[in-house]
Amino acid sequence: MKVYLTENIDYTLDEENRQGLRLFYKLARETGIVEREKDLDFA
Repeated sequence: MKVYLTENIDYTLDEENRQGLRLFYKLARETGIVEREKDLDFA
């Protein structure tokens, strides 16, 4: 489990991952799961 969590999961929030989150929220809105797309705001 330790190897999986430390070597196989990408915990970064680089531009590629932020684009993936935007796509996730866009598709969630389009399918009616959420009412609007969520703004990404990381402090």
